[in-house]
Amino acid sequence: MPEDPSATATKLDGTAVIVNYNDGPRLGPLLDLLLEEIEHVVVVDNASSDGSERAAAERPAVSLIRNERNRGYAPAANQGAAEGEGAWLVFVNPDAHLRPGDIAALVRDLPADVGAAAPVQVDRTGKARHETGGYTPSLPRYAMWAFVPVRFHGSRGPWLASVPSGGDVR
Repeated sequence: MPEDPSATATKLDGTAVIVNYNDGPRLGPLLDLLLEEIEHVVVVDNASSDGSERAAAERPAVSLIRNERNRGYAPAANQGAAEGEGAWLVFVNPDAHLRPGDIAALVRDLPADVGAAAPVQVDRTGKARHETGGYTPSLPRYAMWAFVPVRFHGSRGPWLASVPSGGDVR
């Protein structure tokens, strides 16, 4: 019987950074998945009061930074990034619903000159969300995105890349 390829796959050489603030029971399962996918995980807790940071404290393979106050997302993300090791830095929201292999799929086959990448966001059925494609920040594009319903965007939408239609995007 052939071996399960996920059991022998190497972990991504990098660090996942999670900014946690009262994220309840979601953090533990996310950490379980990330620890299978990437070499290092840093959780920056922004003074949670719900005990959610304990999921990180209970895992010796996770670095936990505890802030005395909620510093906000960007400063906390920078704290975590400063602890990063390896070739990749992956920011993961605690409410992300990752599947095994998603981290590797995100960086697979990226050219060496790529400085940033983002996954396609999907809804509960696996259908791509229209706002996921990214956009060139300009006032007309922002106005279109902010004020015009997606169904009227046509080819004038704010995204740079085409959004996959229907089905599972993996």
